[in-house]
Amino acid sequence: MEFIGTIKSITYPGDKTRLIIDIDERVHPTVISRHTHGSAPQLGLEFFDNRKISADQRKKAFAIMTEITRHFYNENYSSELRLVSPSFADDRKSVETALKESFATYKNIERYSLANSDMTTARDFINFLIEFCFMFDVPFHEKERFLGEDIQFFLYMCLKYRKCAITGKAGSDVHHIDAVGMGRNRNKVDSTQFRFICLSREMHNLVHQIGWNKFSSMHKVGAIKLNEKGLKECRIKTQPVSGFYIDIDEN
Repeated sequence: MEFIGTIKSITYPGDKTRLIIDIDERVHPTVISRHTHGSAPQLGLEFFDNRKISADQRKKAFAIMTEITRHFYNENYSSELRLVSPSFADDRKSVETALKESFATYKNIERYSLANSDMTTARDFINFLIEFCFMFDVPFHEKERFLGEDIQFFLYMCLKYRKCAITGKAGSDVHHIDAVGMGRNRNKVDSTQFRFICLSREMHNLVHQIGWNKFSSMHKVGAIKLNEKGLKECRIKTQPVSGFYIDIDEN
């Protein structure tokens, strides 16, 4: 059973959060007792995002859907994404409809529209599109142009699907940026404290030649840290593998 309310005050006793919430309707005591089973009632919270989708988010979503359409309809790529034929516009509309329906099913919502989306759901939709591209080998011709703040998720997908973050080559390797350090036991290192990026063998060798800082600046790319869930999803061993770590080069 769902009720909607407004948070009136927030306090932080110790390491917990205490909320006083005004529910928008009167909740009969029998409704509460029915769900307690003799214990203190428990509930889940979902915070509604009242921010509307930004113009930048809408632009990114359409740019990625354009990439997807070009890939599946074998259209020649052009950096002038606005210059599309009427037939291509129809194809893109069909792809857009199919992707929105698939996203709605994934989110278990009735339908999804960019026109009245909130920012959180729009970000989820963009991430959904990015992962779709990884699953079906859709290239990112201009990832720097339209990924922006979503570049972190892009790098995460590169690790998950083992695709080079620079070239897009499949079957690439997980590259560890940070050195374990002298005197540290490799079997007792916390992998959540290290940065990772997926690189092809060619890019991996280039890092060794010129150093990570110069490589990162040259390709305008960074590396990311992963929590335990991320390490598991990306199939990265929680203990370092000998030979995978490199020393940070300040050149």
